[in-house]
Amino acid sequence: ISELVPPIPRFSSRQPAGSRSARLADQPPVINVFDPPRSVVLLGGSNTLMTGGWSARLAERLPAGWRLENRGIGGTSSLMGIYRLLSKPDWQAGDVVVWEYAINEYPLMVESETPLSVLFDHIAWLVRLCEERRLCLLPVVMETEDQARMTDLDPYAARLRKFFADCGVPIVDCRVLRTSPPFAGQPTGAIYSDFLHYRLDAGFTEAIAQAVVDRLDGLKPLTQVPQREVAQRRARRLQAFTDFQGEGAAHFENSIIAIDYHRFSRGCTANVRGQIKGAIILATPDGAGFRLIHGSAGPRFATQCAYWSRSPILLQLSFDAHFFPARFIATRPVRFQRPGNPDAPRICLPQLQWAPDEARAGAIDGLVALIVESGPLAED
Repeated sequence: ISELVPPIPRFSSRQPAGSRSARLADQPPVINVFDPPRSVVLLGGSNTLMTGGWSARLAERLPAGWRLENRGIGGTSSLMGIYRLLSKPDWQAGDVVVWEYAINEYPLMVESETPLSVLFDHIAWLVRLCEERRLCLLPVVMETEDQARMTDLDPYAARLRKFFADCGVPIVDCRVLRTSPPFAGQPTGAIYSDFLHYRLDAGFTEAIAQAVVDRLDGLKPLTQVPQREVAQRRARRLQAFTDFQGEGAAHFENSIIAIDYHRFSRGCTANVRGQIKGAIILATPDGAGFRLIHGSAGPRFATQCAYWSRSPILLQLSFDAHFFPARFIATRPVRFQRPGNPDAPRICLPQLQWAPDEARAGAIDGLVALIVESGPLAED
């Protein structure tokens, strides 16, 4: 993935001296002023991160008075976007969040059988967090090559467009761009390099970037979003929990990120209460996996990067989607440790695989954060 990364400001989750274990969401969410320069903050996957991609074209076109921050991570969804938003402490009212996860979430629905209710719970929370911080939101709705070949919108794409319309949030619709001049009538192979990525030499990434620039001046900070699922979340709280106890505290840096985390090989405990929606993990080429214990032991989770990654990467695990039959409500301390019993059920996502036994001893895979919801639950 490092081969795809342009020179961008590096994200860091390192806490100030004396508060390394601070809960990220407890920091003041926003500075309530509209002083330039305002930021355009990109939350998305590999299309957003790619060298020479649409984000590079956006950087070339961004008007004076704006600065660009790319917080994209390849192979991720809105759950990672929530973490990336919560872990940024210096938001300013009027900053623009560009959301770009649709092209990754459609395969989660189709291939991983992630329920739409889970995907849209994460999206609704991301909108609510933008509203809470008085941020502007501009979704860039990309589609896979399979979606581009469909005559009608699939259930995810149709619901996504209705959701943002109900929020009063304009979108950059890549389906509309693709079916408009000069791209109308072109075969998908002229626009896509593979089923998940746009070609860099077809002019389409330039069109996406220009569409974003064209909408910047008209964006307004979100306030009192009328969409029902967003409104339900105003009485609740979402945090990125990082206050882990254990001896496995470590630090990892590369060209994209600089993070504090806890190694699964040493184990750690989270004394947290609420619904644990998911985990942000550092997956590694020799990741040995972990097991979550809350009263009784849960299944084993893979943490080894799939073949396409030769270096450690951040990934999200959505507990709501696959790992528990109902909401995972933490009522006692939660323990994370190496899997142990080889006969226990194991869970492996498309981005992850199981490390061979001989690779496990020196693995540095670990836990970065838990995404935890607290407060009264809204009616279904």
